[in-house]
Amino acid sequence: MKLPLEQFYDAIVVGAGPAGAIAAKTFAENGFSTLLLEKDREIGLPVRCGELVGKRGLTLAINPDPSWITHTVNGVTFVSPKGVRVNVPCPEPAYMLNRPVMEKSIVQMAAKYNADIRVGTVAVGLLRKKDAICGVKVLHHDMAIDVGCRIVIAADGIESRMAKLAGLNSTITDLNDIGICAQYRVTNVESPEGFPELHFGKNIVPDCYAWMFPKGDGTANLGLGITAKAAGKESPVQILNRFMTLRFPKAKPLALTVGSVPLGLYLKKLVAGGFMVVGDAARMANCLDGGGITFAMNSAKLAASIACEALSEGDVSEKRLSVFEKRWKNGVGKQQERSYLLKRAVLKVNDSTIEAAAEVLINKDPSKLKYIDLLKLTVKNQPALILEAIKLFK
Repeated sequence: MKLPLEQFYDAIVVGAGPAGAIAAKTFAENGFSTLLLEKDREIGLPVRCGELVGKRGLTLAINPDPSWITHTVNGVTFVSPKGVRVNVPCPEPAYMLNRPVMEKSIVQMAAKYNADIRVGTVAVGLLRKKDAICGVKVLHHDMAIDVGCRIVIAADGIESRMAKLAGLNSTITDLNDIGICAQYRVTNVESPEGFPELHFGKNIVPDCYAWMFPKGDGTANLGLGITAKAAGKESPVQILNRFMTLRFPKAKPLALTVGSVPLGLYLKKLVAGGFMVVGDAARMANCLDGGGITFAMNSAKLAASIACEALSEGDVSEKRLSVFEKRWKNGVGKQQERSYLLKRAVLKVNDSTIEAAAEVLINKDPSKLKYIDLLKLTVKNQPALILEAIKLFK
């Protein structure tokens, strides 16, 4: 049986990940008729991320339900190429999420405010009227439907088609600005400290890093990321298998996911008439680690809040919606720009520099270590990075 779709909505949100869920919730709770489209058959799956988020970033977007959090994180273990372990306290708590539970919960909130939700439904095109977007072409159970609306928010991930169809330049030209990731959910993982672990070294990954994030339930997310530029003869999964054998030989895989993340700057244009783009689709993520959950959620909350104001005013022109661009670029966008500079510096760090820093830090009191200590030692052991460090603090 095909579920009917209305012919017209105030807002259509494409993609029901963290960004799309927040956008749909915001529209619906403000009384606007809303359609949320998800191409996958189930909200929240597959999970293509490490699920670790900062408490502050998450709570800025939404008041988290305890069921979304598997445990609270208060420190991180950095592991050098030779296996030296350095524990650093988190400057603020972080959370390990049960992301599928969180996404389903937020979508349910939108549904309580009468948002329409369609899974297994693909947005295949945009409708235009003069110089503005006025709807979405939808493929719903092999049935093509044109659905009109006053505004579209694209939250359809790094592979976003909607942004391109709206006329926004979303092409990534620098291969260092695309991260390719592979991750196992594993059991039988032993971690002396119980902290999330970040593993560095060319013997582990060609660039970037590998991770082990305990879920607090006897399982862990074990994965790695490399830039597209570093991708070579070995696939990310082959590199991940070698990492698991080297560092976690007792681990047993329960699930495997692969995907990509943006590691560059956000799009220069984020809006068009009747159209906004958020989250990974807008290249909004921490460029250093590829983390995008809280970037996605906060960008969607900001965009949808501005869109609600524009809908109430009866003005969804590009000029009116450009408030979103300005507020993002002057707010969280500054943080993203800083992370981009830091990523460029980190990609230049060699293994001997990491090892030298680890050997010094291992003898320090862990409770007094700070992330700035890592940066200082890195620059001290590799002076060529001083120019990159200066850029960070301009």
